[in-house]
Amino acid sequence: AIYAYNQGRDLTIAATAGYAHGITALNTGSGALRITTATTSNGRMFAVNTGTDLTIAAAAVSSGFQGGIYAYNHGTGASSITATGPVTAGSRGIVAKTRGTDLTITAAAVSGSNGIYAGHEGTGTARITTTGLVTGNSGYGIRAYNLNHFSTADLTISTAAVSARDTGIYAANYGPGALNISATGPVTGTLHDGIRARQLGMDLTISTAAVSGGHHGIYARAAGSFGSGTSTLTVTAAGAVTGGTGDGIRALTGLGGQSVIALNDGALVSSTSGNALSNDAGNSITTVNAGAGIAGSISLGDGSDALTFDGGSFAGVSLFDGGDDTGSADGFVDSLSFLNAAGLVAGANIVNFEEVAIGSGADIGFSDNTLTTESLTISDGGRLNLVDGVGANFLLQGDLNLANGGTLATEILSASQFDIFNVAGAVNFGLGGLFDFVFDVDDQEFDLFSGLSLTFLTADSILGFENLAFNFLGLDPRYAARVRLEDGSSLSLNFSTSVPAPSPLALLASGLLGLAGLGRARRHHPSPDNRS
Repeated sequence: AIYAYNQGRDLTIAATAGYAHGITALNTGSGALRITTATTSNGRMFAVNTGTDLTIAAAAVSSGFQGGIYAYNHGTGASSITATGPVTAGSRGIVAKTRGTDLTITAAAVSGSNGIYAGHEGTGTARITTTGLVTGNSGYGIRAYNLNHFSTADLTISTAAVSARDTGIYAANYGPGALNISATGPVTGTLHDGIRARQLGMDLTISTAAVSGGHHGIYARAAGSFGSGTSTLTVTAAGAVTGGTGDGIRALTGLGGQSVIALNDGALVSSTSGNALSNDAGNSITTVNAGAGIAGSISLGDGSDALTFDGGSFAGVSLFDGGDDTGSADGFVDSLSFLNAAGLVAGANIVNFEEVAIGSGADIGFSDNTLTTESLTISDGGRLNLVDGVGANFLLQGDLNLANGGTLATEILSASQFDIFNVAGAVNFGLGGLFDFVFDVDDQEFDLFSGLSLTFLTADSILGFENLAFNFLGLDPRYAARVRLEDGSSLSLNFSTSVPAPSPLALLASGLLGLAGLGRARRHHPSPDNRS
């Protein structure tokens, strides 16, 4: 309908009515190319510029089997493509390639074989913003890349919802700038990944609602400045992130890089393969907040990794793997922390973590009564709960640290059935450590308690015993209970009726027998031959 060719300075097209065969504009002059349409263009809009700026402002485009908006700027200026109405194409919806400065694409809904394809080889920023659904009927929803190795500008994608047969959002930044992806609506890649991002520049940031992919839900690789491994990868999710044959989230930063993953209310990371979350040799910090959860395996690879469930659900986690090994001598320290959460964990499913911590607001039990780690720390109001109604024989392969309001809850069911806590490493009781003895004993069994001594903890040496306080919950008021240290290596609970019985109110309401003192410094880790 409109074909314009210019070799002079500026070329400007302003159309106030729709045209059946679209607009083609070629500017080989020294100035700018501008196209403005006020109504729907029923055909492809095709623009090539070798001058300065390239600007397209379209109401809507419906191109049939052709492409929607094609914009190529080989000039020295900025490129701006704006579509306030839907762009519907049989081929690609919006294609933009620039070698100038900034590239800006602002669109409502876009659909085509590929929704939006943007290639930036210029020196400025590249920004794609969409407010409606972007659909890639046979390929990508949004595919964008920055190829300028010398530009420090960023590549930013902000979108509502994306649906594609191949990959929902595929973005790559090969320059030293940052790559930012934000999606407020669902992003789907049916055959491959929901979001696939590669960053060779500085930081990579992804913020999403729901994401799903036939392979990975989110695949993110931040290799640092041209592969140096110094960048930070940040993923924040507030919706379900679901993978298929791959991972829910696959985060790669390389040795020396760092990934920071925050799962917020509404986020559930999983995959049909069972691989929920994985990381490579980079360091990682993963936090699962209240209302979020992980279902499947977690494999964090080498590096120093911190995994924290802060109110988030771990009920569906099949494997907690910190990566590397359980020793910190190599400089890698992996930590697993539970905060503001309650539940059971199979200790056999926790591997390769040097540190396990039960902290503020957490009440955690181990269904198989075993844990292997360099150190288990219970503090700040956290509680290790062995109360299970059967009498546990708990084995900790590592050190025990109990302090600062941390509680170890053990159960006594009868004179012969009670919890035993075995520590195969060092024991350090800091100031404020607390033992809860929970009695679930019938009256006839209590008759057997007079003079009874129960050993509930054994270790090669116990430090800070005088820092502990003890609660006796449900103890028959006819009996007094005392805890004492046997030969410096075991804690025993002794019962007696030879002393005046405390009042039921004092025993049941406060239930506290405290021994206070100064905290002692933790001793050196014993050699394996000296452990018991």
